[in-house]
Amino acid sequence: WDLQSGAVVAALDGHERQDWILCLHAAAGYLFSGCRDGTICQWDMERNVVMRMFPRADQHEAGVTCFLSRADLLLSGSADGTVRLWDKSSGELIN
Repeated sequence: WDLQSGAVVAALDGHERQDWILCLHAAAGYLFSGCRDGTICQWDMERNVVMRMFPRADQHEAGVTCFLSRADLLLSGSADGTVRLWDKSSGELIN
């Protein structure tokens, strides 16, 4: 959204469901999104495209409910009670 005009700037299409949680990493130009289906995407905010879909086998069994972004790490929490730690540059699961 354009904050001045309220106009839609881009529509992001990457998750199968509509319920998303977002985490902006503005300095790097990335947006992370998590969905009720447990998937996580990393978006390039300049081009408005999915840069990376985090590996499905490593993702949550239930919906992503929260994110925390620090330096090169992304922490995701889920309604299934799990927490995952990701390397943002590679998309690999750390723990």
